[in-house]
Amino acid sequence: MSQYQAVEKVFRAGDVILQSGKVLRDTCLKYLQIGELNPSRNNLIVLPTYYGGTHSGNLPLIGAPGPIDPSLLDRLPIGIAIAHDREVLYANKALLSMLGYKSI
Repeated sequence: MSQYQAVEKVFRAGDVILQSGKVLRDTCLKYLQIGELNPSRNNLIVLPTYYGGTHSGNLPLIGAPGPIDPSLLDRLPIGIAIAHDREVLYANKALLSMLGYKSI
């Protein structure tokens, strides 16, 4: 389990126009923030949840002594990518397989 305090936050995007042209009103995204962004703002890791899942299911993946171990991410059955400034820095085996790539 994490040594960090998880803070639940909400990002409010307002009305979002979908590809179909319909509007998703008062859209918000709930997330957990664990730790702080560094001055370079390049230490963000995004962990998606499964449809209908909750972010609490990801908490066991985050633990001491530091950030998530990539070898752990490679064992997950869901696709995960880590990017910075539109450059993909890491993609786990599940995502690479889904996309038909051997490496990034």
